[in-house]
Parts: sequence; structure tokens; C-alpha cells
Amino acid sequence: TVLFQYETRALRWIQIPKKDADLLRQQSADGKQHVADDAGYEYEAYDADGNLCCYVEFNVDDCKSFQQFMLAENKCGEKSHLFIHAPKPLVKQWCEAKLFDEKSTPTKAGYDYKSLDEANTEMVEVHARHFKD
Repeated sequence: TVLFQYETRALRWIQIPKKDADLLRQQSADGKQHVADDAGYEYEAYDADGNLCCYVEFNVDDCKSFQQFMLAENKCGEKSHLFIHAPKPLVKQWCEAKLFDEKSTPTKAGYDYKSLDEANTEMVEVHARHFKD
């Protein structure tokens, strides 16, 4: 089903501190680079102690060592921390304002659902990567 396919995609993200991501982006002594310079999505979030920190979210397919780690730990990735849940009318306004990358508009990459509150609001889940830089 579509929902099953969506959940499989959703559990394929790894969040690491930016300083560690920068190390992965650098070339090693043998000239290899673990991840491409443009891989990952940088964002800021508060840690458990309330400090604002910079993180990078990678898809598990961005680096072979991510997959090896998951196999060794018998884990899958996490759900992305960068999903935005918004009422459908607001997402429509964002589309009209051309805020989304044309390859990742909510009609192509979003996930429609209804909220569980009494209003049963029509919602759309979009990812931060869908927006233009």
C-alpha cells in the first residue's frame, strides 16, 4: 500500500552534529570523500540541555558507512526531524507563492492526511528539503 511505502521511506534518515558532517565531507588522506559536499540538509535545533546546535540530516544512502552502522546495530534510520505539518490551505498559499522546489511540490512529494482532532482538519506533511533555498 501507499502508506507502507511512505513509512519505509520515512525511516531512512540520520541526524549528526554539523562538525561530524563536515569531517565526512572532507577528503581523507587516501583522497576518498565519505559524502558529497552537497549531501545532507543543515538545520539548527535545541539539544536536551536547551543549547542551540547545528545538525545535518543525511539519508542513509548518502554514505556506505551509515548503512554498515545500521546493519551492525540492527537498526534502521530514524524518521526525518524536518517534516513540517501544516493545514492544507496554508500549504496551498506556499505553493502559490512559489516557495517549493519545482521537483518537490507537495503534490509530488507531500503526504496528505486528516488531523485526529474534532475538526478533522486536512493537513499536508512536507519536508524542509522541498522548499527552495
